[in-house]
Amino acid sequence: MKFSVKGALLAFLPLIFITAAVFYYVREQKNEDKTPKKNVLFKLNENPKEKIETEDYKYKASLEIKGDDKFKEQIKQSLKLIWLSDKDSFSFIKKYIFEIRQENKTCFYIDSDNKPVIGISDDMAYKSLTWTAGIIAHNSWHGYKEIAKKEKKEDKIPLPGEKKEMIPFQNLVSPPPQSFDEFLNSEKEAYDFQLEILEKIGAPKNEIKKIKNRDPKDFSLSHDGSCLVK
Repeated sequence: MKFSVKGALLAFLPLIFITAAVFYYVREQKNEDKTPKKNVLFKLNENPKEKIETEDYKYKASLEIKGDDKFKEQIKQSLKLIWLSDKDSFSFIKKYIFEIRQENKTCFYIDSDNKPVIGISDDMAYKSLTWTAGIIAHNSWHGYKEIAKKEKKEDKIPLPGEKKEMIPFQNLVSPPPQSFDEFLNSEKEAYDFQLEILEKIGAPKNEIKKIKNRDPKDFSLSHDGSCLVK
């Protein structure tokens, strides 16, 4: 009987396919058993550069947005830009801002219900999606600084018989004269964060240039209305 290489290959071909299929199935099962990748979030009341791990999640602008439908969509899409480019910063914003409101002013503040809020005017909101994302980032930094400062004060336990002084919140864009240097530094940090976000989300060069070339005492790029320092 004459041996045929071609015939032998044809005879073993089904076995080769079965072996390959089994190997693929086993490999996929192993991959499913692996622990899912984890993203990182900023720790509350600590420097945003320090991170903790959390389970992976899908994009969801779960912080409350108040305004008309056009405004809500603009804010959602701006937040999505941040999420797609930098999930750490997106998580940071959600941690320190509970609500974004359509208002006649643009700034961070804590409302009467003790809720950290960003108010954004139409003039700021509709410049572009990237600019709106930068405005949100800027004012969320103020939220981070204010909440961290507030929690630090609350950690101080009064001595027996001593009343715990309640210090009212002061709008970060309307600081008392004696803290103006501190205020300028806070604004610089907020603009640095805003610039970082603009660069990460691929904002137009002219928007990035505005922040880079900002006069240290010009706050009009991220604040307006009654929040703007006169």
